[in-house]
Amino acid sequence: MTRRRRRVHYRTVSQRVQLWDKKEDPNVYAVYLEKTKPLALDKFTHYQAVHEELIRIVKECTSKYDTEYSRTHAYMWYAQGLWYISNRYSGETKTIEASALFVYFVILGLNSDLLLDIAHRLGIEISTKVINERLGRVVIRPAVAMIYNLNKGYTSPLEVTSTKPILAFKVSSDLQYIAYIEGIHMIATNPSGSGVKLYFRPVVYTVPDEKEHELTDWFVLLEGQDFDDWLRWINDAIPNGVQVKEVRLYAFVDKEPSPDFIPKVLLRRVTGIQV
Repeated sequence: MTRRRRRVHYRTVSQRVQLWDKKEDPNVYAVYLEKTKPLALDKFTHYQAVHEELIRIVKECTSKYDTEYSRTHAYMWYAQGLWYISNRYSGETKTIEASALFVYFVILGLNSDLLLDIAHRLGIEISTKVINERLGRVVIRPAVAMIYNLNKGYTSPLEVTSTKPILAFKVSSDLQYIAYIEGIHMIATNPSGSGVKLYFRPVVYTVPDEKEHELTDWFVLLEGQDFDDWLRWINDAIPNGVQVKEVRLYAFVDKEPSPDFIPKVLLRRVTGIQV
């Protein structure tokens, strides 16, 4: 049985500003705080103990490396990521996700031995076998080889006039495949006066099945709305045992738009690891 895909909801920039403004109204916020503070206190207290333990572990590990102490915050992000993975996944999936996170931070320039030490103290396995088989041939000590950061995208948006889904943009690996997708940044505009609804959706093309896998439902942008946001945790929607060759963005409109007010989409950035 396949794993059920999480439903992802997004708001536009203007919608988030309006929501923030409503929440921060003194009268509304007082009622909200009175109801939610007791509920959140236990979780907040628990995580503070976890956070303090993560700080202690990271400081103890970085104290062994004089040159790495200045990057303590980066190692804290790594430790928090491992903690999130350990609470969300188990078994082989946990090992794969933790190993992918390890490789990502090595590519960012962090010390691989220090990263391994932090993972070991958290009781999380970083598997060289998984890295070699699933993420490409690498050498953990002293450096990662044949694995490169993925940071590609476009700067010019595409006008969307087709009433059938069209391939607007695609990002592919410069090497064999994309091993880990950290984020997908999409931008879309549907100006007032267009008279249409704009639909767009990111997918990944994988091998060896040679299929497209949908990452989300269709995003729907009404007339006069804008969209500018990142899609995260993409690997949750990608089946096991496949390799991502391309990230693609499809788009269409429900009817022909006004020629003076044409909707646009842009695949601004895809970040991750390519091997």
